[in-house]
Amino acid sequence: MTLNIKAVVLSFLAAASLSACGGGGSSGSGGGGVPSPPAPPPPPPPPPPSSPPLSMTDVVYATGSVDGGNAEVELLLDVYQSGEACSDPRPFVIMIHGGGFVGGDKRPWRDDGEALAERDFVGVAINYRLLGDDPEPGPEIDPLFQLFLSLVDEDTVLTPEELQLLRTIASSVEDAGNAVEWVQENSEELCVDPDTFALWGSSAGAYISLLLGYALDDAGLTPIGQSVVIDHWGGQPVPGAMQTGDSPLFILHGDQDQTVDYEEALSLQADADLNQIPYSFYTVENAGHGPDQVGLKTNGVDGVTFYDLTLNFIEAHLRDGTPLYETRTVPATGSSNMQNFNGSVTGKLSVAELEPLFTNAQRVSGVNAGRAEIVSWPEAFQGQALAISLDALAVGERYSGAHWITSLPARDELYLSYRIRFEPGFDFGAGGTLTGLAGGNPDSLANGVDWWAAPVVWRPGGDVAQRLYHPAQMSQTGDVLPWDHGDSG
Repeated sequence: MTLNIKAVVLSFLAAASLSACGGGGSSGSGGGGVPSPPAPPPPPPPPPPSSPPLSMTDVVYATGSVDGGNAEVELLLDVYQSGEACSDPRPFVIMIHGGGFVGGDKRPWRDDGEALAERDFVGVAINYRLLGDDPEPGPEIDPLFQLFLSLVDEDTVLTPEELQLLRTIASSVEDAGNAVEWVQENSEELCVDPDTFALWGSSAGAYISLLLGYALDDAGLTPIGQSVVIDHWGGQPVPGAMQTGDSPLFILHGDQDQTVDYEEALSLQADADLNQIPYSFYTVENAGHGPDQVGLKTNGVDGVTFYDLTLNFIEAHLRDGTPLYETRTVPATGSSNMQNFNGSVTGKLSVAELEPLFTNAQRVSGVNAGRAEIVSWPEAFQGQALAISLDALAVGERYSGAHWITSLPARDELYLSYRIRFEPGFDFGAGGTLTGLAGGNPDSLANGVDWWAAPVVWRPGGDVAQRLYHPAQMSQTGDVLPWDHGDSG
């Protein structure tokens, strides 16, 4: 039976009319009039205010293929919220750690996530698959991996290790893209604007941000549509990836960076200029790699730190502000004793040949038997380095491969930076002591006067610790201090 809506409406109107006339009978002469209708019920109370979205840690946002495609691993992220009720959706920022695609973690981004939350953004720090996971990129990101292969010179035969690194990079971009999708799919619960977000990466994380932000269309993939990209001491492995209309870019780099060459930053600038992409580019003279070298929170321009410049740049683009686009070069802060061996003649060095390389050193010694030499090691870093050979576990000036003393003024903090090289076949799962690091003898105690020891330990599960030997701790292990991984390259 078909229901006639008009007929139903008319019947309700007729019933109402009859009711107003006393139900269709005579009104009579002494009825006292039509009774007043009952008072309407009071309006319902307003709903209680919704609970503000909360910060979360170790949230599974996706899974990724590892162990050469034979296993799956859960991928985790942390969410940083302001704690305020959700009145309007908030822009979000994906934060991607560094670590050379072999290490690093999302945890050191806590302060950055909280700083973003204070500005009413939602910060999202992610972990992604690393080289030691032996990741296998999924079919969705395989075109990017194929793009990497197409950029290799046709006369170059990649080693299995080099191929696996390219797979790792492609997998990390896949993971970062999946993190963006997870946030967008959960935008209502997270109180985020799914279409307004930034990519912020440092070192390897900056590579991921730049690839995800600018290179997907080069591989025939759909761009993710970010509003801005932050590059802290990173680079773009796909040359000419930018196109007119791409999102603005923030670049911060030290011109003496021996991990990611400064030329990478200059190449990004040239690509942005060619495609008329707005950017800010800050060069720190005589600065190396990482936040301490460039002075992320201690150095800057016009009284504004690079850290605040970064946050301001994000805010201006995610909130329709007035962005500051500029190219500035500033000196590194404080005293720098970074040694640059590029341009030096390779080979064994005598004391007389070594001394000019350390212009601030009071004296140089311990290079007998040609233990010090300038080497090129392109598999590990760009440029040249000073290689020092030690005799077994001998320590001190008498036995060291090379020894130099530099006078430093009194200060509250001193940052010591050095590169750790893992020997081939090192078992990251089982862990172990990394030999030949930081000076000292791991088989005997330091006397606290003439020398000290601080070998580095990679502990099962991926934690890095440094063992400190000192007279008050009469044991072979001393104190074990877990490292804050930070964003080392």
